[in-house]
Amino acid sequence: MDNVKERIALLESQTSQIQKDVAVLVERSKHAANQSSLDTLAEQAKGFASQAALDALAEKAKGFASQAALDTLVERSESFATKTDVSLLRSDLYKEIGLLHKEVGLVRSDLQKEIYASESRMNDKFDAINNKITWTLLLPALTAIVLWFVKVAILKV
Repeated sequence: MDNVKERIALLESQTSQIQKDVAVLVERSKHAANQSSLDTLAEQAKGFASQAALDALAEKAKGFASQAALDTLVERSESFATKTDVSLLRSDLYKEIGLLHKEVGLVRSDLQKEIYASESRMNDKFDAINNKITWTLLLPALTAIVLWFVKVAILKV
């Protein structure tokens, strides 16, 4: 029984909510525009902005940007870069980069020449050291070894 009472109370609350929604929709539909009222509104809007209104608007706009403000803007815009300025700067930059690459190439070739020259000098110095070692240490040592071998093996002394 309690279950039925709860359901009835719920239905009554939902019904009252529906009645409120219907009342709101009826009130809103009173203000809805039909096609004839829209056509009337369009006819009235055709003359909305007349030439006199446009002239008055133009007259008000004359004082909008004063000559001093325009001069200030022109003065500021003189330092702006144009597309031709940017393209000239870009071409100058490419020229400078090309010259820089050329200079780097020259420096690199000079450096390689110096490295090769230094390597050649080092090779000459090592050859001189090798010759000194050969003639001052190795040749006498080999001579002593050969003489010792001859003394021991051949002469058997």
